[in-house]
Amino acid sequence: MSILGGSRFQIAGPTGAFVVIIYGIVEQHSMAGLVAASIIAGVLLIAMGLFGFGKFIKYIPYPVTTGFTTGIGLLIFSQQIKDFFGMDIAKSSPGFIEKWLDYFGAASTADAATLGIGVGTIAVIAILRRFAPRVPGADAAVVTFTAICYFFKLPPLTIGSVFGQITSALPGLSIPTISLSTIRDVFPAHSR
Repeated sequence: MSILGGSRFQIAGPTGAFVVIIYGIVEQHSMAGLVAASIIAGVLLIAMGLFGFGKFIKYIPYPVTTGFTTGIGLLIFSQQIKDFFGMDIAKSSPGFIEKWLDYFGAASTADAATLGIGVGTIAVIAILRRFAPRVPGADAAVVTFTAICYFFKLPPLTIGSVFGQITSALPGLSIPTISLSTIRDVFPAHSR
């Protein structure tokens, strides 16, 4: 959690960067493949730590790391366009170019209220950052536009409306079956 960390930003960790990779693994190899990939990644990280491979990060050129981070940022940005504009797209393509073609094709389905909320949220954050930098802009924007949606009876998309009712019960424990063939299939998944 960022509240416990040293960052002034409200995000933490590389989760956003891995969504693209995780999506591809689950789509091709199911949850068993994701568990196998996680175990492989854990073993490799432990081995790299034990052998002191962390010191080699200084040999990776700065443009490589910033280019990777910028590319991931662009992917995350492109995944948010549908929701920012409130477009009615049942399922967009996972490919970057195809996704943008889907967006242009569905431009006429954009919702003005949703777009207004998105633009307003960015405006509140930018204004507070400029004129009241001690006020957490993202929190203020969420409170402001939640109140606006409530009082003006605007029906923005929510987690419940997009993904359905969230159960309050814990799911049953299930351990996916991992075979040697699953491990062999998943191991080179990073290069696909």
